Amino acid sequence: MISPAAVLNSPPIKVLLVEDDQIDRLAFTRSAKQASWPYDYTIATSLTEAISILSTQTFEIAILDYNLGDGLSSALFPILQNRNCPFIISTGSGDEETAAKLMNEGAYDYLIKDPDRNYLKILPATVNKTLDRHRAEGQLLLLNHAMQSVKDCIYILNEQGQLQFVNNTLAKLSNLTPQEAIGQPIQILKQPDLEEWLYSSNACPDFESSVEGQIPMRRADGTVYLAFISESCIQEASNPIRVGVIRDITSLKQIELELRNARENLEQIVLERTDALRQENQERLQAEANLLQLNQTLEARVETRTQELQDRESQLRDLFDNATDLIQSVAPDGRILFVNRAWKETLGYSDADLEQLSIFQVIHPDDLMHCQIVMQSLFNGSPCLGIETRFLTKDRQEIIVEGNVNCQFKDGIPIATRGIFRDITQRKLAEASLAESEAFNRQLVEEFPIGLVDYGVKMSTVKLPEPF
Repeated sequence: MISPAAVLNSPPIKVLLVEDDQIDRLAFTRSAKQASWPYDYTIATSLTEAISILSTQTFEIAILDYNLGDGLSSALFPILQNRNCPFIISTGSGDEETAAKLMNEGAYDYLIKDPDRNYLKILPATVNKTLDRHRAEGQLLLLNHAMQSVKDCIYILNEQGQLQFVNNTLAKLSNLTPQEAIGQPIQILKQPDLEEWLYSSNACPDFESSVEGQIPMRRADGTVYLAFISESCIQEASNPIRVGVIRDITSLKQIELELRNARENLEQIVLERTDALRQENQERLQAEANLLQLNQTLEARVETRTQELQDRESQLRDLFDNATDLIQSVAPDGRILFVNRAWKETLGYSDADLEQLSIFQVIHPDDLMHCQIVMQSLFNGSPCLGIETRFLTKDRQEIIVEGNVNCQFKDGIPIATRGIFRDITQRKLAEASLAESEAFNRQLVEEFPIGLVDYGVKMSTVKLPEPF
């Protein structure tokens, strides 16, 4: 969420509003001015005008009315996606199925318009949430691109020895793509020396530790090179992961060989030219100074590389902990294997609580049977399921969440379900409030039909009470 201080110190957000309803446009403009929204907004009144504006201007976010007079705003989706501009859909139909379809096509969120324009009250929060998610996705793509672009081999293993991440450099050694390797055991990489090292006494002895070593690695053409491997064991909740970086040190070993040969040659020269001891001593001192400088350079390189590995480890940890969605992994018997920081903060549980906590204590009792049915469907082979349910916080408050859940298998046996959820409590409250407001307005129309002119815009003879 963007803080007030950040808003004051930041330039206005460039917003494109595509809306063909004049009253909705006026309501947006009035709300923006009254609430001092930090928006530099441009308004298009039709699909044609929006396409023309996007041909010459760029925006940070777009708010699109779905049904426009000259077409559907979905025609703008490819243009906005090509411009890396997130967009929110607003619709007056209240069609949840259509809204879900539009989000599958690329919309970040949607707003249901109501006659009283109450949806404008939650518009700033929706915009901020969308921009936060867009920035996080951009950072994730940047981090993934960086890890895929480095020349070093990078992998992440879970406790079961399955690959959770493989970069291009490591995958190419076995003529694979990263997608083909992810989720597979380490044996798919066809690196027997790496396998032996991983499961030997050289591997990480315990959590929150790291080890280093040298192993032979095989290229796709069958040639072998010497590699330096550094692995860190990270404890994430009750599910440890192993992060490894493998670097080709062939050139470094060549440098070491050259240094050794240089030292041997120097010693031989000193022995053969004893009649010029002073000159030889000077040459030796100079050579030793050069060697010292070279050793210092190599040590600096090693220190730099070590810091890079530590930074990468920190980035991976931050990526998981700073995710705004609630992430969890649950064993078939309900034990919580791991959760991220957002999950713990939202539900109010500590690490100590999680050791004795079952997911069936977190799910609302009225939703428990539904969730168990979903879990059974995943165990039976369903690849991924969307779900909406209620969680109970530690102080037994209800929150409504929606998300996707899939199942992790080992040898055909389900070992865990993994889910990513987001808190939609406020959205559900807003929808309930909207439904109540609409029902109240319908009741007023039925009870006071005379004197109402142009309902939704003005009333001439009867002043209706304010809606709740």
